[in-house]
Amino acid sequence: MEKLINYLAWSFYKTTRIEIAELKAEATLAYLEAMNDYDESEGVKATTYVYQRVKNALINFCKKEHKYVTCSYVEDLPGFNSISYNYCPWFELYEILPEKAKKVVKIVLENSDKFDGSGKQMRGQVVDLLRENGMSWSQVWDGMSEVKKVLAIN
Repeated sequence: MEKLINYLAWSFYKTTRIEIAELKAEATLAYLEAMNDYDESEGVKATTYVYQRVKNALINFCKKEHKYVTCSYVEDLPGFNSISYNYCPWFELYEILPEKAKKVVKIVLENSDKFDGSGKQMRGQVVDLLRENGMSWSQVWDGMSEVKKVLAIN
């Protein structure tokens, strides 16, 4: 338990500089919740399940409590050539998103309560949501590509 919590907290600390004690506390809570929720009959190894739950909890914590999102491609954007850090305030990133990407982000954020998966499952839910909101297949993929170009989405 302690090794996983320290590893993930330290990896988030290196890029966000959020207090390590805060990250460890959040990781510990997520670990305990994950262990409580783990169901062996689901066919997922406990270590994989717990790791993903703790990692996702830390990502959400950084986004919600500290308004940070991963942004490893910002240095390629006009006006951001001197940025040398891996995390940026959300509102600044939103402002530099191309219009296609802003539309995707807006729809996703307005409907964030509808997502209940991770990885490919969540991507499928996002695509379905965007299609329900009148976007064509090409608009969906173009918009999502623009978002990925600016944000590093795990």
